[in-house]
Amino acid sequence: MAASVLQPGRIRGLHLTGVGAERDALADVLVKSWRDVLGAWPDHSSWSQDTSRLRAFAWGVILATYSEQALSSAGYDRLQTWVEIVCENNTEEGLRAILDQTHDVDGEWTPLTMAARISSKTRVKVVVGFDDKISPPHQAERLAVILNGSAESNNFKVLKNCGHAAPMEAARAWRQDVLEFFA
Repeated sequence: MAASVLQPGRIRGLHLTGVGAERDALADVLVKSWRDVLGAWPDHSSWSQDTSRLRAFAWGVILATYSEQALSSAGYDRLQTWVEIVCENNTEEGLRAILDQTHDVDGEWTPLTMAARISSKTRVKVVVGFDDKISPPHQAERLAVILNGSAESNNFKVLKNCGHAAPMEAARAWRQDVLEFFA
């Protein structure tokens, strides 16, 4: 969305996945808990660099991002591996920066404020997982209506049996939708 706002003549289409107009109460609590775990508040200088917070963050993100079906299918050993990968490849500081950049609630880069600045010539499709806790379907549908004037099948889609990680949980269906949208 930001690229379309910054370069309106260069972006012909957007296929947005897991983006809602605003965060619901559950998503807001999830993001706030991640910030708290990582010490991503203005004064986090007193927090240690103990990896237990990274592990707690990783588990929290996995629980919030994947559907119950995906978690069950993956199994504990695979989930534990994902947590280890997050801890080995990230730092608290880096993850705090990502939260700061991607979860701006009041600024000019929220989905709603960007939607108001996207050219009406830009084709936009909003796709969401049925079980998405971060951007629930009704918020994604609301964004599709704001961007397109309606939530028709050509500009809004809900993928069944997946959560916020729709491109991974329903990879084939999601990829096919992207290909059809940009064809």
